[in-house]
Amino acid sequence: MERSSCEQASNRSWTAWRGGSQGQGVRSWRTLAITLVAAAFAVAIVGACLPDLEVPPPATLSEAGVSSSSRGCGDGLIETLDDGGDAGESCDPGEAGARGCEDCRITCEGTLDPVSGHCYFLGGAESSYKDALATCDQAQAHVVTFSSTAEAALVDTVAGGSPYWVGLAYNDAELSAYAPANREEPGAARARESGPCPGCFAIGIEAGTLPASDGGAAVDCVASDHGQWIQVPCESAPFAAICEREPIGLRMQSCAGGYCFTLPATVGRKTYLLVVSMDTAEQAALTCASLEGGSLVRFDSREEREQLAHEITARFPGEPQLEFWIGMRNDGGVWNWDDGDASRPPPWGDGEPAEAAPGTRAYVSISAGEVPPYDTQLAHTDKGPAQVLRYVCERPAPK
Repeated sequence: MERSSCEQASNRSWTAWRGGSQGQGVRSWRTLAITLVAAAFAVAIVGACLPDLEVPPPATLSEAGVSSSSRGCGDGLIETLDDGGDAGESCDPGEAGARGCEDCRITCEGTLDPVSGHCYFLGGAESSYKDALATCDQAQAHVVTFSSTAEAALVDTVAGGSPYWVGLAYNDAELSAYAPANREEPGAARARESGPCPGCFAIGIEAGTLPASDGGAAVDCVASDHGQWIQVPCESAPFAAICEREPIGLRMQSCAGGYCFTLPATVGRKTYLLVVSMDTAEQAALTCASLEGGSLVRFDSREEREQLAHEITARFPGEPQLEFWIGMRNDGGVWNWDDGDASRPPPWGDGEPAEAAPGTRAYVSISAGEVPPYDTQLAHTDKGPAQVLRYVCERPAPK
C-alpha cells in the first residue's frame, strides 16, 4: 500500500534528524544543524501531520552554554556517529574546561567504565559521610551512586575489598527517604516512612529498608562491605570515599521536531527525539509511531533511563520540573510496555503504579532544586487522557 503524504513527510523529517542517509556512514551532528535549513520545506509539511510541533532554532545551543560560533572540541557538544558511536569525542565541557576531560577525551584517575564513560576513583579514607562528600566535590565528582548490580560489582573492584561510603543519606526533614549524593538521580525508600519505590535501586533492601550495621536501630548513612549494603552512623569508623564523575557535555542538538540525541547505554541500537511541543499521551504515541520504526521511549535498563534524564536536565537547566510521556500504558488494570516486553526493570516512583483507568499512560517526572523528590527520574500514573506533556520518541539506530 502506498504511504500517505503525511507518513512520507514524517519519515523524511526523521531521516533528516538522523543525520542523513545510511550510506554516508560518519556524519557530524553539527552538519545536521546545517541540513535543517534545507529541510525547512519538509518540516512545514510534517507540521500539518504533527499538530503544534515546535522546531527549536539552532541558536538555542547557546542557551545551554554552548557557543554557536565555535564548532568542534570546546563547543560543549559531544560528537558522535549517527548510531551514537565514537566520533573522536567522549566529553566536551565547553570553553571553560573541566577536570576529567582533556582535548575532548575522558581522563580518569581510577577505573573508567568504557560503556557509560563514568570514572570511579578512590578519594581516601573518611570518617564521616560529610567529609566523603567534600573530598569528591573537590575533585568535581560525587560520592558513588548506583543504578544496577553491574555498576556495584565494578565499584567493588575499585574498592579492593575495603568498605566504602555509598552515596545515600537519610533525609528525615524533607523527604523521609534516602537522598542521593548526586541529586539528579533517585534515592531510596525507608520502610514505614516512604515507598515502596520499585524503580529505586539499593542492594539488600527488604520490605523497603536496609539492615542496620549493628543489627539494632536504624541509622542514617549507608556503606558497602564486601558487596553488602549496611546502615551506618554518618560519623563512623573510616570508610573509603569512592568518587564518581560522569562525562561532561551535551549530546542533544536541535533538529526537525525538537532535539535529537543518542545515549552511551544504547549505542548502535537506538536514537532518540525529544519533542518539545506538548501533546496528549495517545497523540504522542501516534506521532512517534508515524516515524518509521518509531515509538514512545521504553527503558531497557536503569542506565538508559538515567542517561536520558541527564540529557534532558542538562538541556533545560532552569526548569524546576520536566515531565514526558513514555511507552507504557494500563491495559485492563495491568501496566505493560507497548511492545509487551516484561523483562525490563520497573520504572516506578514512590507508591507507584497507582490505580488508573485502562488506557492511562505513564510519564516520567524529573525534578530540580536543592532537595528534589527522592523518586526523581521515575514513572508516575496520575495524568488523565486530556493532559498534555512533552514526549520522547525512540527508533532503531541506523546500520
